Amino acid sequence: LDQSVNHIMVGDTQITQRYAHKLISLLTQRHFTLSITLKDLQVKSILSKRHSVRIDNPANVLRSQEARHYCQSDIKPQFNHIRKTGAITVDNQLNGRYQGELQIIKTDLHPHEHINVVGQIIDDDIPLIDCLRPNDTFEFIIQTRS
Repeated sequence: LDQSVNHIMVGDTQITQRYAHKLISLLTQRHFTLSITLKDLQVKSILSKRHSVRIDNPANVLRSQEARHYCQSDIKPQFNHIRKTGAITVDNQLNGRYQGELQIIKTDLHPHEHINVVGQIIDDDIPLIDCLRPNDTFEFIIQTRS
């Protein structure tokens, strides 16, 4: 993932086509596809769009550059529980002009009434969080429950 890497050899002969495409996109375009479970339908439209990692991220979260602009309606406060690593959060209407701000949680954080936990990155994709850098792009693939 660093610019000093010239070649990568994948030794997994059983790699699925899905993961091969994710790897190619990640390596050639610095675009990450993160599979998630959705907990809050009111923000599905925000989660369905492409995002860029902001350049001014605090240590514990990654923030989306575009999410607030994608927010088209009020987000009611709900699902305000502990924010675990891999959680997807969106600021609700109690946060005023920051409503719609989307974060990917890098380390466990306390609950906050202004922040809804709206989804969770699947366990297999959580290690990718530490690979995301400012200006990288990412999108979510919403997993359906069986």
